[in-house]
Amino acid sequence: MAKQSTVLKTPEGEVRTEPTPFDEFVEHEKKAVQEFGKAFAALLPEGLREHGETAVKEMVEGYRRLFNATLDDVIERVEKAKLEEKEPDKKSRVPIQ
Repeated sequence: MAKQSTVLKTPEGEVRTEPTPFDEFVEHEKKAVQEFGKAFAALLPEGLREHGETAVKEMVEGYRRLFNATLDDVIERVEKAKLEEKEPDKKSRVPIQ
């Protein structure tokens, strides 16, 4: 395997350094995970992969909508609280006679 230089950007310019043993380890691990994924995918029938992918997309979309609805509700409540804070509280006023 050919060593690739790591490029570090600095304010003065670019400095090239040799990869550390840890950099090489990380690259090997990335490739191992990718190859394992390919091997596992080859074991699964095409229909299972297709429907599994669709199921994951649907699940992500459901969580996205739930998260957005919750976020919208929180924003609405914060804005309502800000408006209530600006309005004087009529109950706390003491009538002047």
